[in-house]
Amino acid sequence: MKLFLQYHSKQMLVSGQGPLVENARALGFQNVVTIDELRLAFPELDMVDLQRRPKTMRLRSDFPAIEGVLLLGEPVRWETNLQLIMDVLLSNGHPGTGLATAPYPHLPVLASNMDLLWMAEAKMPSDNPMSDVYGANLFHQYLQMANRGEEEQQTGGQQKQRPSATQSCASILVCTGIYSSQDPGSQVPPPGRGELPFHGHRDFSFSPGLLEASHIVHDVNEAVQLVFHQEGWA
Repeated sequence: MKLFLQYHSKQMLVSGQGPLVENARALGFQNVVTIDELRLAFPELDMVDLQRRPKTMRLRSDFPAIEGVLLLGEPVRWETNLQLIMDVLLSNGHPGTGLATAPYPHLPVLASNMDLLWMAEAKMPSDNPMSDVYGANLFHQYLQMANRGEEEQQTGGQQKQRPSATQSCASILVCTGIYSSQDPGSQVPPPGRGELPFHGHRDFSFSPGLLEASHIVHDVNEAVQLVFHQEGWA
């Protein structure tokens, strides 16, 4: 979320749990509106709970236009959040107003930590090439791209963000989890299918090369010893 600098100054509707305003500002978002604030400003839009339906309708013209939606985890009351988020998207950020046609493209929706979707798609515990290894290798790719970008910024102009001290990320696959290196079918597509099923995040494109771990070890102790050796601490 910290990388989306172009949205940090925009008016964002934030949804989730916990101290949402504090969390959003810690990520860099300066202007945020919570679902509860939107519900109080436009009570006629919150028609899910019969006990909260307003007796009289009042229109607001001074409410700032919403320029994007920020999803920080899963809210407790999905029905209210979903209703208000849909109203914001269909009104192009102007709640309480109707448009003849739905705007396209719609307002940006930045989502993080979609736990319900992830648990439904990848519910196997421990080390999993589709999650841990794939994520580590993907992060390594990002670091390489970021390092190249920093070199270009240093030669082409002033850089806007402090460079990361991390240069690389190595993935270690531990065989005491669901993975077994002795399983001949672990990396072979099932009969009748041309490729492995991808159980990773829906926003990631599948790249088979990212499933290959930098190191494969038998247990956690061997993994820790490998880290000590790689870092020169052994």
